[in-house]
Amino acid sequence: CSNRLGTEGLAAVHWHRGAAQLLAAGDLRAADRTLRRGVVLAREADVPTVEAWCLAHLVQLAYFAGTVTAQTLEFHAHAESLADPEDEVLQSHLAMNRAGLRIASGDLQAAVDAARLCEEYAHSLGIPTYEQAGQLLLGVSLLGLDQRDEALAIALRAVRLAIDAGNHMQLGLALQQLARIADDEDPVRAAALWGAATARSPVHPAFEPVLFPARAATALGDRFLDEAESGRQLTAEHALDLAIG
Repeated sequence: CSNRLGTEGLAAVHWHRGAAQLLAAGDLRAADRTLRRGVVLAREADVPTVEAWCLAHLVQLAYFAGTVTAQTLEFHAHAESLADPEDEVLQSHLAMNRAGLRIASGDLQAAVDAARLCEEYAHSLGIPTYEQAGQLLLGVSLLGLDQRDEALAIALRAVRLAIDAGNHMQLGLALQQLARIADDEDPVRAAALWGAATARSPVHPAFEPVLFPARAATALGDRFLDEAESGRQLTAEHALDLAIG
């Protein structure tokens, strides 16, 4: 019994450590190793909730990295089969993953629909972290579809939510979207917003081609890095003011 409890605790440690490596540090390789070990330990200890969470984060890692495979889809299906239907937070995460997987498949219209469902579900439960996650994936999908105006409104709302919640990672992702939107009209502002964004959140490889302000980088040349560095010094409120223009 003591061995089982020890393994259960170790599995939970790997779950939380892997999530931190993925979401806070953006260290995808370390997160992958940690979470896969967490799956093994959770199975040994027979703790399906921890196993489901480790699998769910591995799915999230895959669509962040742009490395979704058949195994990723198996992980997602297995996490859904293990998840308690009454576990509203885990169900919100799985809803978020469904949207992320649609983005990874290139079906952006289906991703829009899935992201809206995630946002609505989390809002109905009062879970702002996943409500905003739905918004952020919705914004990425809309930008991929070149629906800039709706993406702007969503990203501004997401920034405000992230500031109120003190969620630096989600603030960074929302600011990345605002940098991409500003890229169409103001390269200096786009570079500064990109700096403010990347100071708070790693750039996910799968989203970078959609979100990176490439026009600003080309127009400014070497100056782009200087403007981005200035943006890194902005407070969240000042970054929001800059985005609003």
